[in-house]
Amino acid sequence: MFRIFIQCGLGLLLAASVALSQTSPPGGGTTAITPGGGVAIGGPLPFGDADIPRDNVEGNYVMQEVDHYDPIAIHGNILVSLNRPSGQIVAFTIQPFERIFSSPVGLGPNSVYEHPFRPWEFWITDTISNCVSVWSPFTLSITHSIQTEGAPQALVFSANGSRAYVTCSSGRSIDIIDTTTYQKINSMPILARDPRGLERIGSKLYMTPLMSGNNTAALGSLTFTEIVSLPDFASIGINPLPDNDLLVYQPSGPTLIPLNSEWVKALGTTLFNVHNRPGTGELWVTNTEALNLFKGEPSFAGGKVVSNRISIVDTTSAGIPTIIDLDAIAVGTGVSQPRGLAFDAARDRVYIACEGSDTVAAISSSGAWVGYWKIPTDANIRAMPQALKIAGDTLIVLGVAPLRRRCCRSSRESQFSTFVVS
Repeated sequence: MFRIFIQCGLGLLLAASVALSQTSPPGGGTTAITPGGGVAIGGPLPFGDADIPRDNVEGNYVMQEVDHYDPIAIHGNILVSLNRPSGQIVAFTIQPFERIFSSPVGLGPNSVYEHPFRPWEFWITDTISNCVSVWSPFTLSITHSIQTEGAPQALVFSANGSRAYVTCSSGRSIDIIDTTTYQKINSMPILARDPRGLERIGSKLYMTPLMSGNNTAALGSLTFTEIVSLPDFASIGINPLPDNDLLVYQPSGPTLIPLNSEWVKALGTTLFNVHNRPGTGELWVTNTEALNLFKGEPSFAGGKVVSNRISIVDTTSAGIPTIIDLDAIAVGTGVSQPRGLAFDAARDRVYIACEGSDTVAAISSSGAWVGYWKIPTDANIRAMPQALKIAGDTLIVLGVAPLRRRCCRSSRESQFSTFVVS
């Protein structure tokens, strides 16, 4: 049994008012709050409607599309999330699910994390401004802005909270930040395309690139194409990127030591996200696997060009990764483009945000199919779920909704769905 509550709307997320103290968390209320005075040094400027560029069609916005990676953080009964198109961070109470305030944080907010030893200090990656912003709900302002390499994505803290590690997609690096001085102290080049996912287990860092590939290329003409494997780039004078899907690093002072012998291949072609299953050494990687290794048009019958999967790596052993083929086990629904995961230990479930099919799927920790929820949509709006969090009996789902605009243009807004699970 479940019930659904949906709130959506870019402008509607600009809700108002809550009183804050330095020692207690935000809560619901009607007392107006004044945003922190001034602009933090080096931080993105607050912006409004007049600052957003328009094209030559009245009412149309020109927006930079930024992909969510990890846009939800929870502290007790408070959820904070990134409203990407408006450049806002928004706070909700979970029970009841109500907006309590919002605040501008920059042009391209992507992921948000609370510092493990500094309650209510939130670190936000901004993929347009190429920075990590540190934001405080007590002043509704950015307190520090730390420049990074291009397109920062995921962020994890060291065990003692003294370091923050950030994957930078276009910079092809992992940046290292001193969380005491709020300064970047190093940028480690990564031999991978679009470094994206990042998790820490113990003292080790585990990174997945978005574009892993499968070591193939297309040869032929416009009328005939054959997919061939390219096992030996060196023979034709090219130094290839290795087809490594999970890269492992050991932090050592201001640098990272690659543990090449622990790197893992063959997890998928496009790796959307990596999650550590709590209380285990398992890493769950949501991905699609291209089927272009199968030659000939019949391989793509029915329009299927990729498999939708979860690949599981047990970091405590050197065993072969476990592959869960979601297409093969799904009953009654599509499971296209799996993105975020949420682990529900109380019910032995793993919830999966399936962006391409507007579905939240549920499987057991052993990979057995449990069921699904189809998020309601209509002709003008899609759910496109990308991220999830579980809080007690409430499953919170965040998606982006492309809305039809004039002249067949489209924009996107944030949409929340909450499910009460049992």
